[in-house]
Amino acid sequence: MKFANLPFLSKLSVVSATVILAAGPVRGAPLDAVRWADVPLGQPGQPDGLTADAKGNIYAASFTLTSNFQPPFNNNIYVWNPNGQLLSTTPLPSQAVPLGNVAVGNTFYQLDVWNGDVLEYNLPLTNLSTPTHTYHICGGFASLFSGQGKFCGLNAIEIISDGKLLISDNGASNFGQNQGNIYYLDRANSTSGIFFSNSALDPLGFPPFGVNGLAFNHDKSALFLANMSTDTIYKLDLTGCAVSCLPGNLSIFAQGGPIDGPDNIDFDDNGLLWVSSGQKDQVVALNAQGSVVQVVGSFGGLSSDGAPIGLLQPSGIVFSQGNIYVGNESNPTLRPLNDPINIWESTSVRGTKYLHDCTDLGCINCGT
Repeated sequence: MKFANLPFLSKLSVVSATVILAAGPVRGAPLDAVRWADVPLGQPGQPDGLTADAKGNIYAASFTLTSNFQPPFNNNIYVWNPNGQLLSTTPLPSQAVPLGNVAVGNTFYQLDVWNGDVLEYNLPLTNLSTPTHTYHICGGFASLFSGQGKFCGLNAIEIISDGKLLISDNGASNFGQNQGNIYYLDRANSTSGIFFSNSALDPLGFPPFGVNGLAFNHDKSALFLANMSTDTIYKLDLTGCAVSCLPGNLSIFAQGGPIDGPDNIDFDDNGLLWVSSGQKDQVVALNAQGSVVQVVGSFGGLSSDGAPIGLLQPSGIVFSQGNIYVGNESNPTLRPLNDPINIWESTSVRGTKYLHDCTDLGCINCGT
């Protein structure tokens, strides 16, 4: 979760003006991040959570706020085809601030972290699409300002094998919200509640957000969770999913090393878990034992149009049709004050243009 007004994306395949990058599956050859596609100029950038549909289309929602952290906000959902061609730009409701999303068949679910809602859309998205249903989970960040409702910081969303949606709540220790949770949403009867809560999910360090990314292994027997503040990937065993999934044992899957400030996570077809390691400007691949088998990316400065070269605070990540797509968030609030991103932002005209206006999408060894 990143609550600031300065993010952009990048992937292991890149989109310019907000970068998304994409990476091919491990085949023995070194991987690197390449630019893949761009958010339209003049439109809100800083896309965060990424997802893909069965056709290989890539979805990202902008994450922009107002200077006083109050609505109306201006955010969009963007969709690109597998070739990086922009298919649609869907304006979000002016009260919404988006983060994670997921496509399920002909339905698209978008988290609204401001209101603590899940917005449901029919696919395909167009410039006229509006939510067909809104599921209220909790009070969101709006509750901190209104004093109404229970705070939550909804971040990532995935569908579980029993048909429910699971949603991470990363807390926000910089706002005095020190508990992380996993919520469920049962779409069949529009009910929701806490699926799993444990102190391991809490924000306990820097950045001040706890459980962010969620990903299921291929047989859906376990849910993997990334705690951004403790540099830890957890494995949560699941039981009873033939009827209704229940949480089981929680264990540490991987911790530290190149995993620094992990954000979103996703599995590829080879069973490798790819982790956006935001504080190190890298993407890390873990095998079934939790060992690091691939470290991809670095920040190479800015291109002539102000977009990042390589990875800078990678955030959203999704595997689709042989590639890993990653979003460069470049959010200064997620880095220490003496970090080059913050120095650049405060002292450089080029740095300001880069962080505010230029966001790209990219790909790592796409097509190889």
